[in-house]
Amino acid sequence: FSEISLGINAEGVITGGEVGVTYELTVSDGNCDKSILFEIPAQLESPTVTIFSEDEQTAICLGESIALTANGASTYLWDNDLGSSTTVIVSPTETTTYSVVGTNEFGCIDSTDIAIVVNENPSLAGIANSYFSCYGSAVTMSAGELPTGTTATWTFNDEVVATGNTYEIKPVSANNVGNYYLTITSAEGCTSILNIILVGEACGIVIPSAISP
Repeated sequence: FSEISLGINAEGVITGGEVGVTYELTVSDGNCDKSILFEIPAQLESPTVTIFSEDEQTAICLGESIALTANGASTYLWDNDLGSSTTVIVSPTETTTYSVVGTNEFGCIDSTDIAIVVNENPSLAGIANSYFSCYGSAVTMSAGELPTGTTATWTFNDEVVATGNTYEIKPVSANNVGNYYLTITSAEGCTSILNIILVGEACGIVIPSAISP
């Protein structure tokens, strides 16, 4: 047995000593002595828990979901009532921090967290969703004033016909009226799509089919 002196701190925890060595502890009240043998166990390894987000993203657009996967332990427990799965799917409506506690096979724990930023989708407020024009005339559709870094794309018959804040159609004909789609993309990559209807009509003087004498 080792005769190295050990200490006991204010919390009653034995301090000092070496791992794997057997010690004899003797307690005396002045009349009787009581001895016990004990061994300082090896220190158990704690896990290092990490969280991996889908495609290493930490930001999504409003309305999107993202997968978060915990790693480094045997079992996990997420906050926000997400349960104990290794991978969870979250759909926050505002920037949210998610935390997970991992436990390894020794019962040792570690925790970590990740913040998922939620970016707003571009606003479509104030953008006209219909236009009227006479055949042969011109019409300019507008996305309005867009924030810096925001782009606008105009689509007709599944083809991109223009980019930019405005799109001029000249002349309007039966071949280019119908449904246009305006896609606005923010600097963060979030998109909003508006269906814009262009109505065309033959305007001008009506020529009678017959002239009476």
